[in-house]
Parts: sequence; C-alpha cells; structure tokens
Amino acid sequence: MNIDRKTAFPSALRTNLERAYHPHKALGQLFEDVQIQNILSDNKQIVDGVPSNAPFIIAEIYRCCKNNPGFNIKRFTQAYIQAPTGSADSERGAIEGGNKDGLIAHLHQHWHKLLRKASDTKSPWTSLVGLPHPYIVPGGRFREMFYWDSYFTMVGLIASQEVSIALGMLRNFRYLIDSYGFIPNGNRSYFQSRSQPPFYFAMLLLCKPYLAEEEWLSYFSSLEKEYSFWMDQHLQLPRAGYRGSHLVTSLQLPFANRYNGTCSAPRPEAYGKEWRWASNVASEAKPSFYRNLQAVCESGWDFSSRWFSDGKSKQTMDIDKIAPVDLNALLYGVESLLVEMATCLGEFDKAKQYQQRALSRRATLNEHFWDHKKGCYQDIYFDSGLPTGRLTLAMCYPLFTNAATSEYAANIAEWLERKFLKAGGLVTTCQTSSEQWDAPNGWPPLQYVAVVGLRNYGYNKLATVIAKRWNDMVERQYHKDGRLLEKYNVMRPTSPASEGDYPTQDGFGWTNGVTLAFHALLSGD
Repeated sequence: MNIDRKTAFPSALRTNLERAYHPHKALGQLFEDVQIQNILSDNKQIVDGVPSNAPFIIAEIYRCCKNNPGFNIKRFTQAYIQAPTGSADSERGAIEGGNKDGLIAHLHQHWHKLLRKASDTKSPWTSLVGLPHPYIVPGGRFREMFYWDSYFTMVGLIASQEVSIALGMLRNFRYLIDSYGFIPNGNRSYFQSRSQPPFYFAMLLLCKPYLAEEEWLSYFSSLEKEYSFWMDQHLQLPRAGYRGSHLVTSLQLPFANRYNGTCSAPRPEAYGKEWRWASNVASEAKPSFYRNLQAVCESGWDFSSRWFSDGKSKQTMDIDKIAPVDLNALLYGVESLLVEMATCLGEFDKAKQYQQRALSRRATLNEHFWDHKKGCYQDIYFDSGLPTGRLTLAMCYPLFTNAATSEYAANIAEWLERKFLKAGGLVTTCQTSSEQWDAPNGWPPLQYVAVVGLRNYGYNKLATVIAKRWNDMVERQYHKDGRLLEKYNVMRPTSPASEGDYPTQDGFGWTNGVTLAFHALLSGD
C-alpha cells in the first residue's frame, strides 16, 4: 500500500520535513555511492556527519571529479563531511576504567557522559534536530535522543535523583509532538518517517510526582496528539476493512493498531545494507519490502524472527499484516491515561469516549490476542484473527499496562519461568537466530517491562529473580572490562551477545536505567 504523505503526516510535520537537511537527498549520488559501496565503517557516519560546505556544492564537485583518474571516494567524503562527534570510540573511552568504582556508583556518575546540551543546531547542514532541553543519548553510534530508549533511561535518572534531566526529556518529547504531530524514532531528520513504541504515557506517569498538577495536566493535549497519530487522525472508528497507516479494523477486530513504515526506499542510515538485502527481492515487491523494514524499526525489534513468516529470513517479513500485542497493550495504557487526565480537566465527553476505547481494546487483548491453545498472549494476523505462533516477550506487555486478567497473568508468569528465564534474565524469543532480537539475547527494556508487569499482578518473587539475575550478569561484565552494553547473552552470560544488524554498543542508556531501577527494587528502596 502506498502512503500519501499529505494524509499520513500533519501539516506541521510536512513543513519541518521540507526545511530539514536530509543527507540522502542533499548529497545525491555521493550519498548513494558511499552507502552502496560500503565506503565508511558505519552507515550512520555520513548521515550524522556535517558537510563542510553547502551540500549541493559538494554534490556538484563530486559529480565533476568522481571519474577522474586516481579519485578516492573515501578521502573525498572524509574531506567534505565532518565525522560525527560522540562516536563509538569516544563513548568507549568515557567508560574505560570505570570498574575501579562500584557499578552503582559508576552508573550514578555516568549520566553526564551521555548528556547532550539543548541546541537549536548551529549548522543548517546537520541531520540533528535541535531540542530545547538537555537530554541523554544511548551511547556508541547512537548520538541522538531515541524515543522508547528514553523511557528506560528516565527510570534510571529518577533512581539517580537526576529529576531535572528526566523532566527536560519529557518536555523535549512534548516539543517534538507539537512540532511534528508525533514523536519520531529519534531527533534526526532521517528518523521522521516513523515513530517507536508509544511510551510517552509511561513517561508522564513516571514524572507525575515531580510536576505540579497544572503542569502535568497541560500534557493532555500532546498525549491526545500522539494518540491521534496512532489512530490515523480518526475521531470515530472507520468501518470494518479499513487499512490505514497504523489503524486497522476487521470483522474479527473492532479496531487494532500496527507498526508501519511510510517510505518505499532503504532507510538513509542503513541505505547500503538494505539495498543489498533487497537484491534478491523482485522489483515490484521492493517498495513493500522497504516499508516493512521501516515498520520493524518502528517496533524497536530490529530485527527478529518475530516478524518473519518462515522464522528465518527478512525476505519473508509480514509485519504489515500483524497487529502486535505490545503496541496494542501500550495504546491501552495511553487510552487509560487519557481517561484520567480528561476527567481531571472536566472534559467528561472525552473521558467517556476514551473509556469506551480502553474497554474495547482491553476486551480485544484478552479475547483475540490470547492464544487459548498455548495459553499466552501473541501477535495476531488482523485479517484472520489468528496468532502468528511466534512466542516472544511481547506477551508481558498486557501485564505492564494492567490490561491482563488475573488468570492470564498467572499463565504468563508460568511461561516466563518455564521457557524464557535463563542464567542472565529473560531471553527475547524462543527462537535462536542471527538476529539481535532473538535468542540468545536479552534486552534491558524487556526485562523491565516483564518485572513491572509481574509485580503489578503480585508475582514479586519471580520478578525479583529476574532482576537479580540481570543485575548480577551486568555487574560481572562491568567488573570484567568496565563496559555497559545495550544487550547481553542471557543464555550464556560469559559469551558475547549475538550482534545482528550492527556491533553491540557501549554506553548504554537503557541498560544503565534498568540496572539502577532493579538495584533500587532489590535494595527495597
């Protein structure tokens, strides 16, 4: 399905998209050649780098010179594109020797190594979108504020009593919603074709104790805007058979949501490798293939057998046909918070509307997303209403947002203990593959979602076991080489994680946040 950008994006977003610097457009053939020929060590370097002159001038110089004898494209690129700051090497240098201190003391101190200043971006030729308040970046090659990463980072900031930074990040996200009509994947121009799992409501709940009631309620309008983005701007639900950008309806489902990508080309920050991945895809199928790649990136699980119909290959991605259980559980959380905030504001008609949506979505989660044969939550195909059959930690999300029944929560706790719990915590899926969001890897956000979800339903003992195994593994790695990683091999904690799409990164924002939150839980703080 081709997405009409004029209907897919609000007018404010179109304006910002048009005036932003987009390296893949501005640098023309130079960009394509660098990415496709794999000239630089990381696909993200050219899109994060800053041109030393107007991009159209660099592109024209390249066009005139590229066929000259002895021309070297790598030297040319390095001469005209300033390497991005905050590289993987500098992040690694920031944590080397950290094992001289205890892990928790180091984590409390490390936030300021990952802190970036508020900025309107001095150069007009940067893909970085300026933000009004300081923010934490994940680390390594990730030099910007990512959406769903930031919730788990903020959890740690609160544990470190860095409340002002957490509140600043919350305000940055409101700024992004007000600017674009939704929260992009990250504050880069090339991330504006997609969002990420909607944790903005959870950020609001996290920050509520630190905000005056009037200010907290002022976030209602931005939460509504984000919800409208996920509901394709529909005030009333369309008839059965609607297939929108993120909203779908069918005879089986009153309504549900899916992840989506809006561009029919490779992602700029992964252009070369996605171009190569598509080499065996038929020409007429490539636009759909690229949109599916972006949809998987919007899910945050890039990449996983969760999205492959054969469980093995990216060429069989079917995410465009799937209603994911995590997304729909999170949107139940959004709807529930909208009810609370609308009621406090005296917007009783809106509160009633959102209450109806929340009740309907909760019923859908517990009727259609529940696999009665296996006894767990699963992603479903929205046309047939059938489960995909791919068992993943996404089954924990209805517990995280309190959408599960007590009976179903008991089943999930049993599944986690029996199938997912490993030496270092919870494994992401039951499928071992070369993809990073599969076994043997475990990821900080999913540990946190599971632990909070279990505690919501009284399974504190199992939650404590998961948190302790995770923190013990993180601490062992830290004392071994002073590193905090974005993901770990939870099945064999002394072995490296499966790298997947890119090498495992040091830093690392959400690892730091979840480890600090678990430390507080285990300490009884």
